[in-house]
Amino acid sequence: MLENLNDYLAMIAVIGVLFLALGIVFYFINLKSIEKNVRREVKYYDFQRKNNEKR
Repeated sequence: MLENLNDYLAMIAVIGVLFLALGIVFYFINLKSIEKNVRREVKYYDFQRKNNEKR
């Protein structure tokens, strides 16, 4: 199947590109999670501020 050095380098390059694509997917999933947490935090502090204004 793999006969010379170029075949091995091509396989390593393909595996590297797949890992890079997987890393980008995980990066965007993490960004979505961070966005959700920041929105929750903003909502919490906004509620706390409105609650303090009523007093």
